[in-house]
Amino acid sequence: MKKKEFHSLLHDYMRDLNDPKTRAEQETYIRQLEGQNQLPSGLKILRPKPSLCVKVEVEGEKSELVFVNICTSKHVEEAKPQTVTRDGMMGTSWS
Repeated sequence: MKKKEFHSLLHDYMRDLNDPKTRAEQETYIRQLEGQNQLPSGLKILRPKPSLCVKVEVEGEKSELVFVNICTSKHVEEAKPQTVTRDGMMGTSWS
């Protein structure tokens, strides 16, 4: 998908999330599906708990600040580190 298309879709999604009426409608619909056991097989709705936010500066042609919101859930396994080597450099990969 082209970057412009992705940006447009993400913008629309964020706008919907920030609209209290739309967000309330979506939450009501999801609770209704859960209450009637109508979620697709194998799917579970996660309601993560906010944990912390990390501010990172991404360097490139134009430096940008990126905020990474980190959440937790008892339904998600703990991330495990693995030492990897790529292009002759060693680092840590998390999965």
